Amino acid sequence: MKQCCFILVLLANVCSSWSQNDKHQFSIDAGSYRNRYLYPITNISYQSPTLFDHFDLSVRLRSYGTLYFYTKDSYDVSPVAYYTVYKNEEHQLIAKAGLGADLRLRFVNDERSSATTSCEPIVALNLSKKWSKLKLQITNWNRFYQNGISFNLMPEIQYDLGKRFFIYGRYEWTFLQIYQSSHEWRQDCFIGVGFKM
Repeated sequence: MKQCCFILVLLANVCSSWSQNDKHQFSIDAGSYRNRYLYPITNISYQSPTLFDHFDLSVRLRSYGTLYFYTKDSYDVSPVAYYTVYKNEEHQLIAKAGLGADLRLRFVNDERSSATTSCEPIVALNLSKKWSKLKLQITNWNRFYQNGISFNLMPEIQYDLGKRFFIYGRYEWTFLQIYQSSHEWRQDCFIGVGFKM
């Protein structure tokens, strides 16, 4: 019982420290046109309000091979904690740096792929600019695998539909380098909808 009370008090303190101007954001998107063929990917994402004036959290859950999110093959869970390194209130310009993890869940052993369940670190950078209804942001994820490294650039444009809902489009450009072996370029496009609460 004491542990439950402690957790409730802790959560209340954390929630009270969120910025009143920020909101929780939930979004879902689907794509993508990977290189020269259609490869379906679905994402469900969460973005927290600003915590203690400088921190915020994001989590992305990605499924492969379907536009309906549910799959029996593979998922990625990618939580990232960001720290605001620069903020210009007048011009609505924000720069963040973050650390996270990329948990790759693979449920099918396929002879054509060497992908296995694993967890790798993410080093992230984010730059965003907001106008009245329009928001432009560029996110960079650098992931470090056991057998290689990937550089992922994700420009995104978002348009507010009132106070709660928004639509957005995102392009993902990925360079994957396998140590002492080949490299690969990937291009993915996504469109999605989200809401704030």
